[in-house]
Amino acid sequence: MMHKDEYNMIDAGDVENDTWLRLRKVLRNHHFQVNGKPFTVPFSTRMWNAGLIGISHQHVPLVDDTIQLIDELYSKDELLLMEQFSFSYMLQNNLEIIAAEEYVEHYWYNKSLMDHHLNLFFKQNENDSIPVLAQKASELTQRIHKLDPPKEKPISDKIVDRLKLVVKAAVKGHL
Repeated sequence: MMHKDEYNMIDAGDVENDTWLRLRKVLRNHHFQVNGKPFTVPFSTRMWNAGLIGISHQHVPLVDDTIQLIDELYSKDELLLMEQFSFSYMLQNNLEIIAAEEYVEHYWYNKSLMDHHLNLFFKQNENDSIPVLAQKASELTQRIHKLDPPKEKPISDKIVDRLKLVVKAAVKGHL
């Protein structure tokens, strides 16, 4: 079980950023080995959100395999998502991953919404005691699906951001 199936290494949609391109480069340019077995990682590999990982006790050896893959990936590039990718790869290639998104609310999935409202929350309640903050924070989490989203970037800004990424990738040869 993992939180949510997010994207693959062929097309990451809005997540196509420098980190995603660097991971693709590592996967494209290197072979890996876990338990003496060499392999390459296909771009069809799915990236799952690792905010929640659950496996049965009989599959615990996969954690050791995942750690080996993490070490190999980090030796190529020290990206923060190497653990997430390693769990995604190892679990989907050895088990059926079940999404937990309908049961668990993950902060990262609604990061812009939560960042926006947590910033407001702490500004509005900066003088409250810890017990009062805890109560108010609990009440906030109960309203998460009713909160107004932050204003979205204008489409022109999104296009400029995407063009900058394309130029950067083309100059560095990451495509």
